[in-house]
Amino acid sequence: MPGNEERRRVIDATMRLAADQGWTALSMQDIARESGVALPRLRARYATKGAILADFIRSIDQAVLTRIEREAAGGEAASPRDRVFDVLMMRLEALEPYKAGLKAIFRDVASTFDGLPELFVTQLNSRRWMLAAAGVRTHGLDGAMKAAGLGLVYGRVLRVWVDEEDPGLPKTMAELDRQLRRGAQTLNRLDGPIAMVGATMRLACSVGQQVLNLGKDYRRARQERRQQRAGEARAAG
Repeated sequence: MPGNEERRRVIDATMRLAADQGWTALSMQDIARESGVALPRLRARYATKGAILADFIRSIDQAVLTRIEREAAGGEAASPRDRVFDVLMMRLEALEPYKAGLKAIFRDVASTFDGLPELFVTQLNSRRWMLAAAGVRTHGLDGAMKAAGLGLVYGRVLRVWVDEEDPGLPKTMAELDRQLRRGAQTLNRLDGPIAMVGATMRLACSVGQQVLNLGKDYRRARQERRQQRAGEARAAG
């Protein structure tokens, strides 16, 4: 596994080249040449360009989490929505040096299936970590709904951010605020159905366990009857 410096060289080279020549045309040979990492060594760590992109996402996660830990950011926010807002703005700040590369990737990535399964899992985990950084619980069905909702919010905000040239990001912040308010309203409407589904799932699990226990009891009783009949037959013989 490459060290942090080598990892950074690979990620930075990938994003620079994506900005210059697009994602689809970018090859692993180009990345090896630009980063100064030998092709066999690059292959040992990254099977595809998508794997490099997934590692880039993880590196941004780490940068955001490290900053939050260092600054104790978001601890005084008035609401979970405000904390999520702060975390996502930190994430966009961490992405700023890579905006040109990301713009090219957004344009081209739909045309390739390179590394999509890993990218999907990495994105899902990233959403959960960002929610955790904001102090939002992500376990259970409602946690999965929140992570999915955050993915929709983040995707819509990214489309505004990637084209905004104002360094103060007023359009991006306004879109993020609007999307988070809309998402909170949607989750409030879903609280009842989510609770109902959760209760139904717990009931189904409970019933299922009872059925399994009854089956075990039935098999145990049948085995005991067989042993009793065999014992009586031996005694009679």
